[in-house]
Amino acid sequence: MATDERSEAHMFRQIYHEMPAICLLLDDTLNIRSINQFGAEQMGYSEQELTGQPIGQLCNETEKLFIQHNLRLLLDKNSHRSGRWECTRVRKDNSHFWARDTARVFNNDDASERFILLLSEDITETRYLITELEKSASTDGLTGLVNRYRFERYVAQAILSAQTDELRHSLAFIDLNKFKVVNEVSGHLAGDELLRQITRLLQGEIRNHDILSRLGGDEFGLLLRDCTINEASEIMQKILASIDKFTFLWGNEIFNVGASVGLVEINSHSVNAESALKMADSACYSAKEKGFKNIQIYNPSDREMLQRSCMQKFASRLNIAFERNQFVLYQQQIVALGRSENIRRLEILVRIKDEDGNIIQPGSFIPAAEFYGLSTRLDLWVTENTLLHYQSQPLDSPVLCNINLSGQTLGSEQFIEQATEFIQRLRPELLTLCFEITETAAISNISQAVKFIEHFKGLGCLFALDDFGSGFSSFAYLKTLPLDFLKIDGEFVRNIMQEPKDLALVQAINQFADVFDIQTIAEFVEDKDILAVLTGLGIDFGQGYHLHKPQPLTHDE
Repeated sequence: MATDERSEAHMFRQIYHEMPAICLLLDDTLNIRSINQFGAEQMGYSEQELTGQPIGQLCNETEKLFIQHNLRLLLDKNSHRSGRWECTRVRKDNSHFWARDTARVFNNDDASERFILLLSEDITETRYLITELEKSASTDGLTGLVNRYRFERYVAQAILSAQTDELRHSLAFIDLNKFKVVNEVSGHLAGDELLRQITRLLQGEIRNHDILSRLGGDEFGLLLRDCTINEASEIMQKILASIDKFTFLWGNEIFNVGASVGLVEINSHSVNAESALKMADSACYSAKEKGFKNIQIYNPSDREMLQRSCMQKFASRLNIAFERNQFVLYQQQIVALGRSENIRRLEILVRIKDEDGNIIQPGSFIPAAEFYGLSTRLDLWVTENTLLHYQSQPLDSPVLCNINLSGQTLGSEQFIEQATEFIQRLRPELLTLCFEITETAAISNISQAVKFIEHFKGLGCLFALDDFGSGFSSFAYLKTLPLDFLKIDGEFVRNIMQEPKDLALVQAINQFADVFDIQTIAEFVEDKDILAVLTGLGIDFGQGYHLHKPQPLTHDE
């Protein structure tokens, strides 16, 4: 028996020394009593060199007090017995790496001494990926300008300064007039190069403290800080003149481009970034209607005209669809990559079928639903009718249905109340609902989103973050939101064969999702080559026309 105990003790000592992490035993004075062999080698010391030394020897001066404070809190009898944090470690050669510390306090057999077991894992690669992704998240990959999401944050900050300090700023929406002609005549490579050259031209014309952004396609946003609307108009006149003189050469083709500009003043009456951008966009639309190379300063009458001509038509169409029950459900399968499974996964899509049998796509009526506050009503219709569909037929295997929710719904008590009743009354045992929410909606009010998600997860629902990667600026919120899936934005997936940066970004998102134990779904899987790459990267699921084209839900059996 004694021999077995010695053999077991030897095995545990071997495991301790070979464990692929830095294992430290600290006494209650925070001195190192022991370090495993692997950890000593990682730090560049021998075990003897570190024994008896303070834990601060392995930290830089900036973080030494932080680590000591955390450890002393654990030794406090009124505190928790364990703790976790991230910090930097300093090797003997003065090189640094990021570490995730997990510490636990325990007593010896007779409780005469207290010790801390500190496990330190190297997370440098993960931190690097996070940094690179956050950098990519705030930057437009083509032009190097801040992207739309980051720009909206700058506009929000400008609105706050206007409300609190009574400053005045101006927001310009710039739309190139003949960008589509360049694309159609010379191809997308020419269009991309045109956008890069226009970017350099605009950067040469603006002031140092102004913020320029590519909002998408051939649209640019310009935040003119501490600038009245009249001053902004003069600046934009000069910019339009420069664009007018600009000549774009591509092969044997010569193009003159031109632009239209919408302007809106940011003052103490401004509401939020979203509405300011809509006003500038509306003014730009009016400028284009009046002909090329025009500047239009926003005024309410322009907005009302545009609402009547664009949105009101579809709001009326939506109300008719509700009254006559003209909505129809479609479905598109979500396929497991690299493995087979017994569960059927699909995304629920909604269309309108008019009196003549024509199918109206959601891109036509969803913006109107959001603008006129009809999104929650539509989301409730989709949720209820999905449940009714599956209640009316027997299921012999599990089905997981993804349902998209608008940002308005995420904060709707009406949806919580009615959808809860639908789920409790109608959901078959083998059916699971997975609600898809957008990143912007989720992080605009984190506490509200967490409350919403936790409520429905309590009812057995799952959650996916849609279009992940298109607008994020920080990943910190992923620690807070209890998500099950990340849907990787299709714009990255569809170019994965041509753009090494998109390939690297998809790979990094997948690795990052693994850290948070979240499964990934790649959108826009459009051919077999994309499918093969995604499968090789370890993406969990794919969705797109190559795998399955949307079809009426009634064809799902």
